[in-house]
Amino acid sequence: TAPPPPPQQQQQSTAITITTTTAATGTTTSTNISAVNSTTFDNNVGTAAVTAPSSSKSPIIVSLTPVEAWEELSKRLDSIIQSIRRFFLANTIQGKLDHLCDACMGIPMILKREQASADDLLGTLILCIIQAKPAHLMGEAAFIEKMASVLFPESALDHRGYSVTTFVCAVDYLKDVSNHDINALLGNVSKYMGFECKGC
Repeated sequence: TAPPPPPQQQQQSTAITITTTTAATGTTTSTNISAVNSTTFDNNVGTAAVTAPSSSKSPIIVSLTPVEAWEELSKRLDSIIQSIRRFFLANTIQGKLDHLCDACMGIPMILKREQASADDLLGTLILCIIQAKPAHLMGEAAFIEKMASVLFPESALDHRGYSVTTFVCAVDYLKDVSNHDINALLGNVSKYMGFECKGC
């Protein structure tokens, strides 16, 4: 017989039911907690040990100004930003590839979207590059694209090639980008992180 399908991951709801059973008496008690604020959950820590029943209500979304949204994203995406900075400081092609892969492969975990689309990854990477404030951005992108294909031709078919391609696309996007475009990216990524950017 075929194995049962994997359980579907439940999304965070505004109502949580916690059921406890007293071993001595066998008494079962259910407690409902409503209007749970999503900011009380640390997105960088593992899944909470409670289950949220399905609900038709939308989750509570905190509204932040663009400046506050940038600050919040900087905190949550700090590990990605640091990997990008280490990419620019690395002295070897292998080191640069390792740090670039750390950045690109880490984004879906922070977004809590294991099946993150290419647009999700690209938009988040662009914002992280901006926050990293690297020097010689265009030159480094051209350099890693060329050298990775020469020294590690097999990388074109694995996660290293995917990371390099995504990075080069992000840099190309930044060649001709407006404040409006950046604000739109900030608004989209903010929603992935569980808050809303007012004015983005």
